[in-house]
Amino acid sequence: MSFHIETFEKNENEDAYISLDHSWCIQFINAQGAKLFRDTPHNCIGRNVMDYLKHDDARTFKALFTEAIQHKESSRLKLTYQIDDVLKRVEICVYPAESGISLVFKDMTAAYKVEKAIHAKNEKLTLLSETASGMIESQKPTELLDTLFNKLSDYLDLDVYINYMAKPSSGNLVLANYSGITAKEAKAIAVIDFGQAVCGAVAESKDAMIIENVQSSLENRVQIIKEFGIKAYVSHPLVSHGKLLGTLSFGSKTRSQFKASEIELIQTACTQLSNLLERICMIAELKKNNIALTEAKDAAEKASKAKSHFLSMMSHELRTPLHTIMGFSDILLDKKDEPLTNRQKEKISKISNAADHLLHVINDILDLVRLEKGKPFIKNEITPVKKIVKDSIKWILPFAETKGITIETNLHGQGEIFLTANKVRLKQIMLNLLSNAVKYNRDHGRIEVIVSQEIDFALIQIKDTGFGISKEDELRIFDPFFRSDSHYWDVEGSGVGLSLTKQLADEMGGSLGVKSTLGEGSLFWLKLPLK
Repeated sequence: MSFHIETFEKNENEDAYISLDHSWCIQFINAQGAKLFRDTPHNCIGRNVMDYLKHDDARTFKALFTEAIQHKESSRLKLTYQIDDVLKRVEICVYPAESGISLVFKDMTAAYKVEKAIHAKNEKLTLLSETASGMIESQKPTELLDTLFNKLSDYLDLDVYINYMAKPSSGNLVLANYSGITAKEAKAIAVIDFGQAVCGAVAESKDAMIIENVQSSLENRVQIIKEFGIKAYVSHPLVSHGKLLGTLSFGSKTRSQFKASEIELIQTACTQLSNLLERICMIAELKKNNIALTEAKDAAEKASKAKSHFLSMMSHELRTPLHTIMGFSDILLDKKDEPLTNRQKEKISKISNAADHLLHVINDILDLVRLEKGKPFIKNEITPVKKIVKDSIKWILPFAETKGITIETNLHGQGEIFLTANKVRLKQIMLNLLSNAVKYNRDHGRIEVIVSQEIDFALIQIKDTGFGISKEDELRIFDPFFRSDSHYWDVEGSGVGLSLTKQLADEMGGSLGVKSTLGEGSLFWLKLPLK
């Protein structure tokens, strides 16, 4: 080349300027321009520029200058020179004018390096974007790793990838995915211990390891990859939120070293992969748990249906003979022509009362089954609370007197409280609560019934001086068929009453709860909306 491009000094910002007349003689030239010809500006003035150019270059530039003048259009010529193993990039700008032509020589070496770096960065970002996109779309670890390897191998000339998943409980790594090695080779490294070989050492330290010039290495831990014909190898731990998931390694059989930018790229990709692998493992675990929960739910629903069917069938089957027993008992008690003795009346009354109690339990079970099936059977209406409370107390009072229990009432004023409820079901709730207050009370105990009106609901409280309920039993007291072990044999009951009572309260838009201290008594409260 005729121009001495090496004269563009490093970090020198000045461009070279040359003005030619129509005969290609130099009319103006600055110091930087004169350096291109290894001359001084004074000596260059008046000389034909072609005198400084070699034959081939003179012909090329003469054609370039002529074309610019004829078309009156500026043009640019980009040239690359290698000087002392350094590539120099020069841009020559040609500007036609009336008096001739102007030339500007610009050193573009630094700009080219920046452009190349930006292009490489864009390539890296594009690769990471494509890799991340492919990994996000994948829901299987093998697809995930294959996607990553394919993207990276095109960019980094990779031949092998090896992925281990960690088994912390057993302290080893299990080969999960691989490419670039044979099935026989994979079988030989199927399981390795933490600390063993390169991948085991990476898993143990949770730090990446870069092995270059593998074939000339004498380290014991590289012998396995050395036998695979790998020349450069990088192994990364897969860590997410401090938890070791496994390791991922890449190897090349054609090159002995990786560039720093390539190591950085692999590290970034492995970080992305760690997060996605954790997500996939979590999704797989959630799916597994979901299947187990679904199976348990289905089994529970089947058991619940079977239970409901059995209870409904048995209850209906028991009601028929019970009605017969109760009917004949009434006939015997009302028989005028053959009156019973007092002893006979007492025994028949016991039969009648027992049958009536059993029928009450059966009806409660049937109501509970209907509620569990979600079949509404309550029609709410305007209901007088105090009247129903008084009627319920009158009904239960004889039972309380047999244990010497007194019932006190606090109705908060003379006026009635009206609310939206079902009269029959509200009385059923009251009888269940009062019955329990008597059954689980001490002999000669006390029951207090308090009725009050709040802003938008009526509050009924039934307080007793009975045995009380433990905190553990409080959590299950409203479960169907639950009975406390403390008084299982001392007090008769089916475990249906409170469960049914709570569900009836819920059906009427209210709520039922309990506060209790073991050994001191219990307070059951019922809230129902006003009309």
